[in-house]
Amino acid sequence: NGELTEYVTPLKQIIFFRLMKQLSEVYSNMTIQNFEQAASIVPFNIAEKWMANAARSHGINIQINYQQQAIVFGAPRKVDMKSMRQPLMEIGYKLQTAMNRVHPGQSGAKERQEKKELHSSLVQRI
Repeated sequence: NGELTEYVTPLKQIIFFRLMKQLSEVYSNMTIQNFEQAASIVPFNIAEKWMANAARSHGINIQINYQQQAIVFGAPRKVDMKSMRQPLMEIGYKLQTAMNRVHPGQSGAKERQEKKELHSSLVQRI
C-alpha cells in the first residue's frame, strides 16, 4: 500500500525502541545473534545505527562489544552515598512500619524509656 509507506520506518523505530527498553529491563547483556533474532523487524546494521544515535542523542546506555559478540545494556554505575540515601531511608521507614505492625507500641515505649534515661543523665550532669 503506497499510501502508508511513510509510516513504516517510524513505526518500526517505535517498536524497536520499546523492545530495546524491555530487553534492557530483563537482560544486562545478550549476544548479538540473540538480539538479531529478537529484533528481527530490522536488519542489524540499521538497528546498530539506531542504537548509536539513541546513545548519542538520548543518553541511552548501550554498548556493542564486537570482540565478545555481545550487546551490553546499561553502564556500570558508581555507587555513592547520595544515590543510596533515599533507597536506604525508604527501607528504614518500611522496616519501622513492619516492626510496628508486629509489635505495636513496643518501639514507642522503648523510645520513651531511652528519652527518660537521657533526660535524667542530663539533669544529673547539670
